[in-house]
Amino acid sequence: MIKVFICEDNDVERDSLCKGIENVILIEEYDMRVEIVTANPHDILDYMKKSEDTTSTGLYFIDVELGSDINGIELAAKIREYDPMGFIVIITSHVGTMPTVFTLKVEPLDFINKGDLFNFRNNVEICVKHAYKRYTEKSKERHNALTFKHDGRLNVVKFSDIISIETSATRNSHKLRLTTLNRIYEFRGNLKDIILKLNDSFIRLCQSYLVNKIHVDNFDISNREIIMTNGTGFSVPAMYMNATKKALQEI
Repeated sequence: MIKVFICEDNDVERDSLCKGIENVILIEEYDMRVEIVTANPHDILDYMKKSEDTTSTGLYFIDVELGSDINGIELAAKIREYDPMGFIVIITSHVGTMPTVFTLKVEPLDFINKGDLFNFRNNVEICVKHAYKRYTEKSKERHNALTFKHDGRLNVVKFSDIISIETSATRNSHKLRLTTLNRIYEFRGNLKDIILKLNDSFIRLCQSYLVNKIHVDNFDISNREIIMTNGTGFSVPAMYMNATKKALQEI
């Protein structure tokens, strides 16, 4: 699902924008809903800080001038920290703000000129349709990726990049340690739930960890140990040996 967020401090323009978006959603029967319509940028940031949703994507329509302690460009930059995969549409009558957007690496989906009243509604419709098209394309890609929250941010990691997933060594922390080709994440969760989200490239070696068989460098059968491409070794309990051998033969 795409959740739509609107931040515009002009009451009339905010209501008009909301109705236009809702009409597109209704007519096209998109899997979308308007989540927050506000003049206060902190309403959106507070929502994102508290949200545990890792399955939805955001579409944000943000006016540059908000009459708040942060402007629309600053809001967009903060949103990007929490929702790196979201779609941001900057609404402005000041073309000069565009360089700032790129400096802050907001990566907007589009700019809409408020001064172009004749094309404004049509441009909003185009943005909604374009965002939904890209969302459906990304959804297909996410079937081969794991999505989780880490340090308050939504992360999407391709299955092919994951080397191993282990329960944290910290007792009763209910955290997982995920090792990829480039970094290590720790986040709340348990292996039982994670396994349901993974594909058949992963082997569970015991109750505490699983590995991605495409990153297995070698399997020392005599010592019951699997060595990964990053040099990490994992012992394989006797009761898991046959299943592990079979899984590795299927690479």
